[in-house]
Amino acid sequence: FIRGKRTKSQASSSTLRAVTQMSVLSANRKQPKVLKLSKEDIVRHITVDSAWKLYQQKKKELLRKNLKDRYDSILDAANDLKSLYPKLYESSITNVNKTKSKSPNRFPIELRVPTDFPPNQIWNYEY
Repeated sequence: FIRGKRTKSQASSSTLRAVTQMSVLSANRKQPKVLKLSKEDIVRHITVDSAWKLYQQKKKELLRKNLKDRYDSILDAANDLKSLYPKLYESSITNVNKTKSKSPNRFPIELRVPTDFPPNQIWNYEY
């Protein structure tokens, strides 16, 4: 017996009714069986489960802290730019139209030199 797409052209209504009843009766076989665990195994399961939840919680907290640090760094950089070059800061804050219009204050991304690999020195600090 292979279950497939049900169409009236393939079988009669009585056959379709029988197939429907069989699929309803076999629905409990699709559910996972309840594990019969001893008390020691239940304690082990609860311990492992709580340790896993604690690990996931710490992982999420570390990610949240990392994102907050990144955001704070962006704000610090924006404040430095505002104090050093107010005109450049204002041009970086203004919204660019959603259309293809080019803003004279922004560097076009199309002018980036295409490369196969990243450079050996990512950032030149003495520039």
